[in-house]
Amino acid sequence: STPKFPQIRGMGSFQGPTFHTAKWDHGVALEGKRVGVIGTGASAAQVITTLADVAGHTYVFQRTPVWAMPRNDQPTPTELRDSIAGDVGFTEKLRREEAERIDGELFPLLHDPVQNKEMTNAMLALIEREVPDDAGLRKQLTPDYPFWCKRVLYIDNYYATFNKPNVSLVADPGGVVEETSTGVRVASGTEYELDAIVYATGFDACTVSFPVTGRGGRTLAEHWGGEKLDRPRTLFGIHVSGFPNLHFMIGPQSINPVTNITLVSEDQSLYLAALLRHMRDAGLRAVEPSAEAEEEWVQRAEASVSGKVWTRCSNWYLKTTDGGKPFYGVWMDTHSDYLRAALRREGGVRHLLRFSGARQLRSAL
Repeated sequence: STPKFPQIRGMGSFQGPTFHTAKWDHGVALEGKRVGVIGTGASAAQVITTLADVAGHTYVFQRTPVWAMPRNDQPTPTELRDSIAGDVGFTEKLRREEAERIDGELFPLLHDPVQNKEMTNAMLALIEREVPDDAGLRKQLTPDYPFWCKRVLYIDNYYATFNKPNVSLVADPGGVVEETSTGVRVASGTEYELDAIVYATGFDACTVSFPVTGRGGRTLAEHWGGEKLDRPRTLFGIHVSGFPNLHFMIGPQSINPVTNITLVSEDQSLYLAALLRHMRDAGLRAVEPSAEAEEEWVQRAEASVSGKVWTRCSNWYLKTTDGGKPFYGVWMDTHSDYLRAALRREGGVRHLLRFSGARQLRSAL
């Protein structure tokens, strides 16, 4: 992914320091300063709650409210610490148990409209507890979309932070439209004078920051629908037809919005390690999926979108936050479904791959 900046007028006009949260400028002292935070996503939430205790005044420029759950962190018990330190495979077991709970319990709740509404009501009660005295502020902080339709944030006291006298929520529906020499201007025309600007505007989650060329000189951009890679085509989110030995980790069409990314990485790395061992042992030099296998997986991944809560609002999962056409680059069934359909497919995957050389993939794959 690549840090993303807003497409607004006057970028570069501001005379003070500006930076993206992904490239934080630690040389800029923000104590006592007027700091503008543009965005309210995952990175922004961490910045906002911290800056509130440091900056002279923090202005939060919100285009869309977010659901923010408390972390509920607790001290780690000594017994658990001992198990983590001394029991090989213990943390792996914990991750697997968490994945099973997500797939079996959370996933169905999210996508059932009635049960999702109950979860949404619980979040509304949380906002009311954290912002008890200002109905107008509560309304500005309350999303108008179902719970988890956009990424849910895990951060303590997010809503309560806006009660502080040195924190201002700027909830202009049109958002920030211009960077000026002294600050920013929002769509309503109001200009805010600032000492520093922090762009917490997220990432373009499907970019490859270097050119990739496959067979016959065809580029990945050409294969994936243009420079923005809006129509990715893969097998399992790992292989790409026409691009031998190109293997993605956490590629498009392989991970859903709630599964632990470490778990997916581990499963994909095990799959790739087995594949590469076989190729080494068999003297095979290159592998890629057949065009038919890739097309089958693209259709399977796009079909996984049906009925999901993530289709009920604009979000980065579908890359519709800028009003564009939906992007079907995210696997939207459970991780267990992914394993059954892909990495641990019954009957193996050898018939889906094409190798250089005569020997075939072992049945273990």
